[in-house]
Amino acid sequence: MRHKKRNGKYRYEYWGSLQHARQLVNEGAAGIVHEKLIHRLYTSGELRQMIRERDQFTCGYCGGHGDTIDHIVPKSKGGLLTPVNCVCSCRQCNKQKDDTDVFDFLLRKNKAPIVINS
Repeated sequence: MRHKKRNGKYRYEYWGSLQHARQLVNEGAAGIVHEKLIHRLYTSGELRQMIRERDQFTCGYCGGHGDTIDHIVPKSKGGLLTPVNCVCSCRQCNKQKDDTDVFDFLLRKNKAPIVINS
C-alpha cells in the first residue's frame, strides 16, 4: 500500500493480491481506479472512527463501552481492515479475543453477539 497527496488529501493505493483487492472493493473499503489499481476510500484512522460511530461506541461482544475496534477475522488469519470485518470492542474483550475465531471466543464467554441496529 502507498499513499499520494492529492487536493490536500491522502489517496491510498493498495498493491496486493487480486483476492484481497476484490474483497476490499466488495466490502466498501476501496474503489477501482482502473483495471489494475484500486485505492482505499478511508484512511485507517477514519475507518476506525467510522466503525466506532456505526456501532455507537458499544462493544460487540459484551455490550460495554467500546473504545477500540476488533477484526472479526483476525489479520493474522487473512482478515482485512474493512467495515464488514471490524466491530467496535472494549479493550478487555479485544485483548481476550486476541487472534481467535469470533465464534470460539463467544463460546468461551458463553455469550451471544450483541446486535446493534444502525
